[in-house]
Amino acid sequence: MISGADRATAEPCQDFWDTLRTTFSDKTMHLVLDNATVHHAQVLQPYFLDHLVLPLT
Repeated sequence: MISGADRATAEPCQDFWDTLRTTFSDKTMHLVLDNATVHHAQVLQPYFLDHLVLPLT
């Protein structure tokens, strides 16, 4: 899990989101991503496309 002391990089973020998806697989989740640099990481783009449920507008 990412804590305030950790540097947010793509791998821990993806691990965190996978943990959320596994832990709460029976729930609907709404994640709000701010404009943090890590959310624009090219390595995460395929992950977002594979797990996107609703298109963002």
